[in-house]
Amino acid sequence: MADKKSKEMSLDQAYGQLKAIVAEFESGQLGLEESIPKFEEGLKLAAYLKQRLKKVQNQVEEIREKFNQIDGGANNDEMMDEE
Repeated sequence: MADKKSKEMSLDQAYGQLKAIVAEFESGQLGLEESIPKFEEGLKLAAYLKQRLKKVQNQVEEIREKFNQIDGGANNDEMMDEE
């Protein structure tokens, strides 16, 4: 996951992997030697998800700003009435 050579995984893939790791911990089936690398992988996935989500949030804010510049401050309802 953290390997820079590997392709960037999607949010869905990363979240699915993190959910699987959480499920393994919740099952109580992991031994200590198995749990440490799983815990580390979970932390890396969580950090990756946080970084990707921040990037998506920034993109959404940029789109909103561009829309507001184009829109000139009119709200969506007014635009729909004009069409």
